[in-house]
Amino acid sequence: MSEEIDEYMDMLLGRTPLPVNNGIMSLMESATYMFARAGEITGKLQEAESKGYITRGSQHYKFRTGKLRTFMDVCSKTIELGSRHVTWASKEAEMREWG
Repeated sequence: MSEEIDEYMDMLLGRTPLPVNNGIMSLMESATYMFARAGEITGKLQEAESKGYITRGSQHYKFRTGKLRTFMDVCSKTIELGSRHVTWASKEAEMREWG
């Protein structure tokens, strides 16, 4: 799981290509997909915790409350950034129409 998150982080930080190639929407769509995947992982870990398979203080617990949570914060900020890019592009298009 940690390696998967590392791969996603490299994509969000521009070290490797994004999985979505949809122009100005690429960053926001990719970050949304990654955020959803991180949420899925979080849910699975929480389910394992509730069943007693993962204990407080274990490596999986520390991953969920540390690296995974931080990654979800990065995704949220990246989604916001992608949204601002889309808004800016829309405003630029409007300004060109007004000439």
